[in-house]
Parts: sequence; structure tokens; C-alpha cells
Amino acid sequence: MSDLAARRMLALIRRIASETYDGNRPADLLIGEIESPDPLCVRAGACRLPLPMLLVPERLGGALHPGDTVALLKAQGGQKYLILDILKGGTGE
Repeated sequence: MSDLAARRMLALIRRIASETYDGNRPADLLIGEIESPDPLCVRAGACRLPLPMLLVPERLGGALHPGDTVALLKAQGGQKYLILDILKGGTGE
């Protein structure tokens, strides 16, 4: 991951944490599954999350495959979801 990408991700995590603290509502950690990598779509429980709702770190850009299990951090209000990482046990290992 480039230094710039790492700084942007850190800034985003800090912003989510700050908004969560300010609103006194915890951010939610969710587990989802990649339905489609192009266009990107993730299923988290009963919700389908299309690309406009997803924030994807550069390091994961080409690494997501159908069936991969991913960890998601839901921003306050549920309008944006940050894909944190691919979890072991997904089909794309």
C-alpha cells in the first residue's frame, strides 16, 4: 500500500471513529460476502451494498473475488461501508 493510500485510510478510520464518538453511536463491524467484483457488490446479511456505498482500499482493488468473505466497518448513518480486509475462509484464498 502506498504511503498516501495508508494516510487516506487512516484519516477515514479516524473520521469514522470521531463521528461515532460525537454521535455516541458505535460503528458497526460487519461480515459480508463479495457477490460481484465488477461492478463491486457486497452482501451483508439482508443488505446488498453496491459500489457507491463502498470504500475500498487500493490494496484490495483487484483482489476481491465472488464468494470472498470481507470485514466491513459501517460509518455512522450506514451510508458508507469501508472494506477492511478479506477474511480467511472465503473462496478466493
